[in-house]
Amino acid sequence: MTIKSFITMCVCAFYTIGMANAYTIESRFETKHYGVYQVILGKGEVYGVSLKQIIAKDLSSRKKFQATAVVYPNGSAAMNGTIKEPTVGIITTENYDGSSSVTVNLNDKAKNSSYVGIYLNFKQLSKIADNRTVNSLASELAQMPLVLEGVPVDVVSKDFRGNLYYTAATGAVILDFNVIDSLYYDKKKLESVTDKCTVNILSLPDRHTNESPLFIAGHGAVNDIMCDN
Repeated sequence: MTIKSFITMCVCAFYTIGMANAYTIESRFETKHYGVYQVILGKGEVYGVSLKQIIAKDLSSRKKFQATAVVYPNGSAAMNGTIKEPTVGIITTENYDGSSSVTVNLNDKAKNSSYVGIYLNFKQLSKIADNRTVNSLASELAQMPLVLEGVPVDVVSKDFRGNLYYTAATGAVILDFNVIDSLYYDKKKLESVTDKCTVNILSLPDRHTNESPLFIAGHGAVNDIMCDN
């Protein structure tokens, strides 16, 4: 074997190993301006500072107003699993003005799939829905999994099958949320929520209308309950 062929073999082996260990990224929810992606780490790949920067750059290159990458360990069921599926971190990017400067947020405290989605508080969602010049954005958001904070519960109800619903309404948006599960609260606590409470939720899209007010029906998990008492 010549030195040249030996070097060629080593280079090929290096790239093969590198490719085998590289993370994979897959779009799971995507519109023109928003995206939610799952990242699965390669075998032996370490989720350290340099890799976080690489994934953030990969995410920002997709040129979304707002995007979320949920990072899972190697071999994970990822977003095909339940809300209990462990994550190693979540990366979000924001760039609403189209500038070269992208806001990146690294969240290593989100440890399961109950925090997978586009991050907004309810006031932000209402403001977007109320702004007719960007009304198409509200329609896009209605198609995405939303990690919503500060949702004011106006009505708590059940349908004829006994399914629990929280309804929140403003002049701009109506959110009808089917409570499926929670990693943190039992059924009794979920049913005890009143109109004196706000909740943080993961809402997966079911249906919506583009009329005003914007109507969004979703289902998902309750992450936090905050009540006056």
